Amino acid sequence: GLHQASDNIGDLAETNIFGCPPFANSSAPTWQEAADRMVYVAHNMRQVDTGGVPLFGDATVVFSNAAVRDMVLIAPMDTGYWEMGCNHTVPPGVLPSMIPHAHCQSWTSLQVATFDHFDHVILANLGLWQNGTGPSGIFDAAKDLFERSPFAGNYSQLPDVSIRNMVKFWETNIVGNPRFPESVRFLIGSFRHIFGTSGGRSLQHFADAFGWPLVWSLAGPSEHAYGPGQLEGHTPGRHRVLDPTVKAAARLNATFGQSAGADFNVVWGAVASGRKHASEEDWQRWWASLADTMGELAPVSAAACHNTDACVGTSVRTGACVCPRDPQQGAGLSLII
Repeated sequence: GLHQASDNIGDLAETNIFGCPPFANSSAPTWQEAADRMVYVAHNMRQVDTGGVPLFGDATVVFSNAAVRDMVLIAPMDTGYWEMGCNHTVPPGVLPSMIPHAHCQSWTSLQVATFDHFDHVILANLGLWQNGTGPSGIFDAAKDLFERSPFAGNYSQLPDVSIRNMVKFWETNIVGNPRFPESVRFLIGSFRHIFGTSGGRSLQHFADAFGWPLVWSLAGPSEHAYGPGQLEGHTPGRHRVLDPTVKAAARLNATFGQSAGADFNVVWGAVASGRKHASEEDWQRWWASLADTMGELAPVSAAACHNTDACVGTSVRTGACVCPRDPQQGAGLSLII
C-alpha cells in the first residue's frame, strides 16, 4: 500500500490519489493549505432523492457542471473507503463494520478521471463493487446501477435502493474553489431529519441568501442508523418536492396554487409539533400532503429537457421541466443530483 497513517484517512487520499500538496503539519493545517484541497462530491449515480448518501449530512448542495467541470477529478469509489479497505490504512481488525467489501484489484492504477475523459473509471467502479468475480459479477453490478438510472423509466416507479448501493458512487471531487452563487444549482434538504426544525429554517435562509431553489427529499427512516446490518436496509429514494416559500421558487416556471405557500407552512407546523413521537404513518401522511399540493420532482437527465443546463427537475406527473423563466439564472448542467 501507499504511505499509511490511520488517523488521517482524508489527508492520505487527497495527497496519494489526487496529488494535493501535503500539509506542513497534518494535525494543524493552515487556511491557505486548506484552500489547496478539495470539495468532496458524491456523484449521484442512482438518482437518490437526497442527492448524496444521507449519513454524510441532512443537506445537499447540487453543483453546476458548467461552473466546476474544469476543476473536477473523478475516482471510481469513495476514496475514504479505499484508504480503509484497500490501502489498509486502518490496522487489521479495526475496519468499521459499515465499510462494504470492495474488489480492490479492479483499481490498481489509482488513475482518476475528468468530465472529458472518464471511460476508464466506468469498469473500475463496476469491478470494485461486483458481486463475485468475473463477467457475471460485472453484469450484476451494471444491472443494479441501470435499474436506478434514467434508462429505467418513470422515476416514481424505480425500485428501492439499499444503503449498500448508495455508497457505490463515483467520487467526483472539485479540486478548486467553486464560487457562490453561480457554482450551485440548488439545495436539497432531508424532510425526515430537518423539515420543521431550526436546521431546516436555516437551510431556507441559506437558500434565500444566495438565491438558490430548495428541494425537500423524503429519504428513509434509517439512513442515520449506519452500522452492522444496515448496509442491506432499503429506502425508496425517489421522492422530492420543491419548496414554494424560498425566494428562488418565484423565478421558476413551476405552477403552484395560490395557497401553496400556506399549505406548505401548515405541513411545516404539523411536522414541527409532531416529529418527536411521529410514526411511519405520520411521515407518509405529511409527505403525501406536500406531494399532493406541490407535485413531486424527478432529477434532470441528459435528454429530459431542451435546456438541462438550468433546470431543477422534471414533474413526475407531467414530465414538464422545472427551470428558471430566465435561462441566465441557471448556469450549468448538473449530473450530481
